[in-house]
Amino acid sequence: MMSSLLSIILAAAVFAAAGPEAEGTPAQAVAEPLAKALARPLRLAFHPSFELFEDMGKPWPGNKTLGALWVYELDDMSSVDGLAAEPGGTVLVAEKGADSYRHTLRRLDPAGVPASSLTVSGYFESLLAGDLGGKPALVAQDMYHIQVLDPSGAPRWKDTRQMESAVLCDLDNDRKGELVGALARYKNSVLAFSGNGRTLWSVPLPADQVLGVTASPLGGADGARVAAFTSRRGRATVHILDGRGRLLLDYPDDSSPETGVFGRFADGAPFLATIGSRWQAGHDRLRISRLSGRSRKLEAEAVIGPAHAVSLTLADLDGDRSPEVVLGTDNGWVMVYDLKGRHLAQRHFFGSIPYLAASAPDADGRQKVFVAVRGTTSMVYAVGLRDGLFAAMAAAQVISSTTDVLAAAPAPAPQTPAWSEENARALEAFLDKGPAGPVVFDADGTLWADDVGGAFLRWLVAERKLVNADGKDLYADYEARMRRDKARGCAFAATVMEGMKEDEVRRLAEEFFSRHFFGRIYKPMAELVERLRASGRQVWIVSASNRWIASAGAEYLGIEPERVLGIDLEVKDGVLTGKTRRPIPYASGKVAAIKKSIGRRPALAVGGSSGDAAMLRYSGGPAVLVIHGDRTDPKLLKLGRKKGWLTQDLPLQPVWHP
Repeated sequence: MMSSLLSIILAAAVFAAAGPEAEGTPAQAVAEPLAKALARPLRLAFHPSFELFEDMGKPWPGNKTLGALWVYELDDMSSVDGLAAEPGGTVLVAEKGADSYRHTLRRLDPAGVPASSLTVSGYFESLLAGDLGGKPALVAQDMYHIQVLDPSGAPRWKDTRQMESAVLCDLDNDRKGELVGALARYKNSVLAFSGNGRTLWSVPLPADQVLGVTASPLGGADGARVAAFTSRRGRATVHILDGRGRLLLDYPDDSSPETGVFGRFADGAPFLATIGSRWQAGHDRLRISRLSGRSRKLEAEAVIGPAHAVSLTLADLDGDRSPEVVLGTDNGWVMVYDLKGRHLAQRHFFGSIPYLAASAPDADGRQKVFVAVRGTTSMVYAVGLRDGLFAAMAAAQVISSTTDVLAAAPAPAPQTPAWSEENARALEAFLDKGPAGPVVFDADGTLWADDVGGAFLRWLVAERKLVNADGKDLYADYEARMRRDKARGCAFAATVMEGMKEDEVRRLAEEFFSRHFFGRIYKPMAELVERLRASGRQVWIVSASNRWIASAGAEYLGIEPERVLGIDLEVKDGVLTGKTRRPIPYASGKVAAIKKSIGRRPALAVGGSSGDAAMLRYSGGPAVLVIHGDRTDPKLLKLGRKKGWLTQDLPLQPVWHP
């Protein structure tokens, strides 16, 4: 926060020094790019090992994990307005700058490095790339119209055409693509164009509005299929047409889908995957329908949750000839499902996910997904399977579209370094042949880079959520108690919630962690927890923070709340009392809590402070001591070396303030 503020102050100072009379002068020529560079916060180097998805169980073959392979970062003044995967493995990104009528189409090579660019005029909101009439083409689409271009950006068709939800598809199996879309403004029809712009067919639909269109050349006896999603008098309908525009079937769908994709099951049968939200009722649904001639059967369904899916694609991520369903939401989630509706993996990005595009299969039949993130900074990620947690890291690389004065500066060190080679080998050996039994983690300074209990208390005070504050400076009282006795100080941070309803405390903890603390989770620790859980081990958190806030963080690591041992308060009639339940999980109290709730020695213990020393000593197998550079207690470090504990340096973050 301070670095960003300093950047802004310095940028303002540069302009002030140039003065208003300097406009158009050499001083301005220096000041503007320098101010832009200073105002742009330094960003961390991209490390694939830190960019993993949260996998649900172990859905991928071998030691593979799903993660980002590279990232392309747009200029701060640009936003992504379209994304398309091209047949040769390149990716086309539509970038909109200050002039919303002019777009830069940036072509990235298969490694995500900018290879070329061209400028295209026009207002558009999405981009297609593929074959049209036997020739490569680009299709730029705004809200109501399409513009067909050559790969060079030159207009192929003289005029724009009225069309929504445009899709490129080989409708007649002649290896020459056609363009399919909808007329949704009062005409409500689906139509198809040939490569030269001639209308092939137009099919009116009995609807008040066409919500979306999708199409795919399924090949074989099925040929191409077109789906149109419509609404009429509060009722949603899915219409399935063949490549000639003939209606095959229609059926009601109370999830009111607006988008969908066609594909094939492993047995060769075609399916249609759709996303809808029951007329924006708050929870989107993924539905996968098996198609057979003029019939349809609902094969699988999954509730996405309180998020609106705005992008959808299919990609065979693991090369097993059965594609996965990948969707992006307006609040930053990318989620992966299989064709049985099982949730395989997810990851949160900071922005909306308006566009997804799947690459062509590689030699192993695997595909990648290109993810466009539109936020304060717009980015494009390549997502695919990569070697697991302890494999050798790929070289760090920062890819930026800017050419400002900081472009040649060395990338800053990553906030969360990877496991050392020695620790990686030892943990891999533990996962392979280590002793059976539970694994215990400290939380603060071990799983995440700050004291979450203290931060939560500071937030509760700032937001005036504590019912018995009585105008006292409770946080100052907490800090004073921590200086005298850390165990009692941690207990005090919990007892100040006396009189609050337990459900309200749980809700507030979830709100605080998701909004303010999620980004402080150490990614190597999250990866280790995932590997441990996937191997079938019980993973526990033993923390001196209160159990409600520790459980809120555990949710992001896939650790069940009943396996969180934190400072606990007695509850009477749903309201927290001021009486703590024993033992207090700090220092020797952590061992007592393990004995009471787990009942056996842990097979691995991971901690990050002097308060974890007793727990690390109690481990029946290896122990990992997390240190924090020059902020590490020298006595603790000496003890760790004496005991032969694995030592991993992870940086702390500044104390969280409201």
